[in-house]
Amino acid sequence: MLKSDLHTHCRCKTEKLDYTSKELIKNAAKLGYEVLAITNHNYNQYDKVKWYAKKHGILLIPGVEINIGMKHVVILNTKKGENLKNYRDLEKLKQEGVFLLAPHAFFPTLSSMRMTFFMKHKHLFDALEYSFFFTKKINFNNKIIKMSKKYHLPVVATSDCHYLENLDRNFTMIDADKNIDSVLEAIRKNKIKLHTEPLPMYKFVKIGFATIISGISGIRIL
Repeated sequence: MLKSDLHTHCRCKTEKLDYTSKELIKNAAKLGYEVLAITNHNYNQYDKVKWYAKKHGILLIPGVEINIGMKHVVILNTKKGENLKNYRDLEKLKQEGVFLLAPHAFFPTLSSMRMTFFMKHKHLFDALEYSFFFTKKINFNNKIIKMSKKYHLPVVATSDCHYLENLDRNFTMIDADKNIDSVLEAIRKNKIKLHTEPLPMYKFVKIGFATIISGISGIRIL
């Protein structure tokens, strides 16, 4: 089983975060991760750090979190990094063998996929994300689990890491060989096990507040 996180962020030209890609990889390696995807917003960092990940024993999957309108989509197994105009563009990408993950679906944010959106485009997605952003009493992921069972879509737990302290709270164990094709195929076949930990309420509030501020100011801090 490979310890994996398929939705992480680090400092780059589109992300104003406190740590670099190398710091993210180094910390992940110390925590025992074997598979990682750096999915910065509209910026693909794969070619710059794949060698560093390999040096630390980590299989780095090329990825990016893009916007289609205001909706976020995580694309894995791609070296592209720009926004897409619409879902016809995603249809074209699917033909190239990419893996599409719906991040924080059904959450009460403008960037999250709503039910009508999901029903229209669910055929495009390979998996849904079990978001780190929940507490024992507040958990929007419950709807994700319900939809995954109804439509037979696997769910992967990720950190959506914007703070290194949150890196090891949510992750996925994947029963696969250590190569990209095997990892993504194992997820599609649901050969996975999730590890999830609820946030303390003070962290939940802090992150929620930061998200609201970034939305109002236009400065992405989460």
